[in-house]
Amino acid sequence: MDVREQIRLYLEDEEALYKEWCRKQTEHDTGESAEPMGGLDDIKKRCINWVETHKLALRQRVCPKVSAIKAAKTRIEMIVAVTGLVKDLAFVGAAVEVATHLVLYGLEKLCGTNET
Repeated sequence: MDVREQIRLYLEDEEALYKEWCRKQTEHDTGESAEPMGGLDDIKKRCINWVETHKLALRQRVCPKVSAIKAAKTRIEMIVAVTGLVKDLAFVGAAVEVATHLVLYGLEKLCGTNET
């Protein structure tokens, strides 16, 4: 499955997004494969907390480019752009999933702007 198809799936199925984020991020952080535990709300909260923990580094990488990201023609292209910005951060084990979450979460929340 190519990245755009994966993003499209995540936009259609939020549960798949957060479960895959949790699985990949856990494997990245611990080196062990594990199925996500808990319901969608629990996993989503963990993802939001993870973003809060890494907010400064994510802001430094994403926020200077937020105008260009928001100029993308589609939400999928926005997510592809954010993926390119976060994929090489050492603490990111699930770049596409993080990027999708950041766009869904709201770049204005991450960057502290009121832009929509």
